[in-house]
Amino acid sequence: MSDQIHVEVTFENGQIVFTDELMKAMWAPSRLTPHQVDGAYQYEVEGKNVGLVDLLCYLDEVSEGLRDQGPEKIVEAVLGLINAVYLGDEEYMLTGVVLDLYGIEYEGRAGIVFRTAVLSNQIDVEEIQKIREIGKIKHPVPQPE
Repeated sequence: MSDQIHVEVTFENGQIVFTDELMKAMWAPSRLTPHQVDGAYQYEVEGKNVGLVDLLCYLDEVSEGLRDQGPEKIVEAVLGLINAVYLGDEEYMLTGVVLDLYGIEYEGRAGIVFRTAVLSNQIDVEEIQKIREIGKIKHPVPQPE
């Protein structure tokens, strides 16, 4: 996404603190609604802060043409949207990596939630996989009743 925004980023012990302001600013261009996971926007993996957010996509906000193509196409489009969002510059970027997704009814509206880790572009694939596995264990998505 090419929208430029300015947001104050807080560092603690040399690590980014993932705040409500940061998450709202990062995801505003996507029109996905960010929500905390288990009361926070971050979790720890081997002493490092990892951003964590539930991104809510209301199905009634999806274009009719895309809705007509079915749920797989909606998920595919939102995944592409999440992958296009970043915060930072060429040297250091924060990007979203979807850990899991689930359906929800929230405030009387149907939606899909994309549980997303917010990570630096400077980590390797093995670290991303470890973060994904730990995130799924520490913060599993709700299961249908």
